[in-house]
Amino acid sequence: IAKEVEELKQKLAILKMKLEVIENLDMNRGEAYRLLESLTTLVIEKKMWFTRLEAMEEQVRQVSSKRGKRGKKGKKTPEVEAPEIVIPDVRVTIEGIALDNKTVADFMTRLEESEFFTDVRLVNLKRETIKQKERADINLKSFQVACKKIIPELKESQQEEKS
Repeated sequence: IAKEVEELKQKLAILKMKLEVIENLDMNRGEAYRLLESLTTLVIEKKMWFTRLEAMEEQVRQVSSKRGKRGKKGKKTPEVEAPEIVIPDVRVTIEGIALDNKTVADFMTRLEESEFFTDVRLVNLKRETIKQKERADINLKSFQVACKKIIPELKESQQEEKS
C-alpha cells in the first residue's frame, strides 16, 4: 500500500506540473495578438515594412529596497524589507525595411511615446539597394530596433501599489 501511495504522489506531482503549464499557456494565449495589434497601430503606412519580429519573455526579479519611515519626532522606524516581486520582461526585436532614415526615426518615436513599449533603441541601420532590370535601383534602409513590451495589467497593479 505504501508503494502504491508513493506512485500516486509521483503521478499527482506530474499532473500538477502539467496543469501549471496549461494554465500558463492559457493566460498568455492572447499576448501575441495584443503585441501585433499594438505594433500595427505604430507602423508608418506605405513607408515601412516588417521583415522579422521576435518577442522573448524573460523573468526579472526585483526586490524592493529596505525602507524605514520617520515618526512624529523625526525618529526613524525599523527598516522593513518588502517581499520579492517577479516581473516578466518581454524583449521585442523588430527588423524591417523603410524608405529612409526619417521613417525609422518616426517609428522609433512612436514606439517611445506609446504606452506599450519602453527602452527603445536602434540596433542596426544600413542601406540596402534593390536592383531592378528596367528601372533605376531603389535605395532603402534596413533596420533593427529593440525594445521592451510593457504589460498593461502589471503596470496598473504597480501604480495601485505605489498609491
